[in-house]
Amino acid sequence: MRARCEFPDRLNAARKLAASRTLGDVSAWQNSSLLQGDLVDEAQRHERDLIVIGSVGIAQALGRRDLADEYRPLVFPSVVGEGRRLFDDVPAPADLRLVSATRIGSGVLSTYRTR
Repeated sequence: MRARCEFPDRLNAARKLAASRTLGDVSAWQNSSLLQGDLVDEAQRHERDLIVIGSVGIAQALGRRDLADEYRPLVFPSVVGEGRRLFDDVPAPADLRLVSATRIGSGVLSTYRTR
């Protein structure tokens, strides 16, 4: 008997739009389709919330065009000294308000709103 794991089940059931420079096929992921065209144009066409998982570049591109209303970084603290930063290459300081912070194991899920 498989243990119920809500997050993966919900993620598999959700409609997903995959943005990739290299993939031609996303059929390995349930309910997924490949972005055909410009990321920002597609984001502006959507009337529903868009959730970016695992791509600093996409989050930055949407943030630069003022298309991000909320950020939910899941952070597992470590000291590495290098890597991409979410708010690098942002033309103006981001005016974010902390809405919540939840401990998840050794990490923290924070929610920040831009408006």
